[in-house]
Amino acid sequence: MLVSPFAGSPQPGAELTTWPAIGPETGLENAPATLPKRHCLKPRGFTLVELMVTVSLLGLLLALAAPSFTSMLRNAQARSVAETLQSGLRLAQAEAVRLNRQVVFALTESEATSTGGVVAASTNGRKWAAYTVPFPTEGAKFIQAGSLVNVAAGVQITGPASVCLNSVGRLTTNPNPGTGAACALPAAGTLWFYDIEQADAEANADQRFSVSVSLGGQVRLCNRARRLADAPDGCPPRT
Repeated sequence: MLVSPFAGSPQPGAELTTWPAIGPETGLENAPATLPKRHCLKPRGFTLVELMVTVSLLGLLLALAAPSFTSMLRNAQARSVAETLQSGLRLAQAEAVRLNRQVVFALTESEATSTGGVVAASTNGRKWAAYTVPFPTEGAKFIQAGSLVNVAAGVQITGPASVCLNSVGRLTTNPNPGTGAACALPAAGTLWFYDIEQADAEANADQRFSVSVSLGGQVRLCNRARRLADAPDGCPPRT
């Protein structure tokens, strides 16, 4: 409550909003006639021109970034398939050592299950399955299976239908591993290669990967756009 010494005793609860009369007798010739008022700034929004400029710039940035983002996404899809294939091969190799018996890793187009029979191997198949190689007195044992197309659709896999790994995890030959496709050693050089890439014409070099299996059992993922001599993730030469 504001109280003026010149206005007498105010009523309880009353507030003064004006100064007393101005004159020589009060000595307030230069006092303001009213109390100063607070001025609040009004909220200011965007104009239509500012909004249009912002939207135009955003659209331009998105248009510039779209090709790079698409390429990065396709690269990630191909790499995911390659990593899944690499994991399946390493699992088959580890089980061959653990079980101390030969294991076959096969590409297939069929759905492999633990209750079904051995699926037929298929060159460039889009799924994989691993089994123990049957003995004369014991049938094949299902180990594990997986899908490559579910990881990323539109990715193409090229490679041998079946590879066999012996009890120490090395590549070996077997004319009848139970999958309908014989296991052989690579005819050229010392490596089997599984090539993974986008299947359409827009694929570029950065979207091509390979998984190699050496005679000694080394399973390795590499980028076909780079050479091993120049980069640690590059692919070795093929002879």
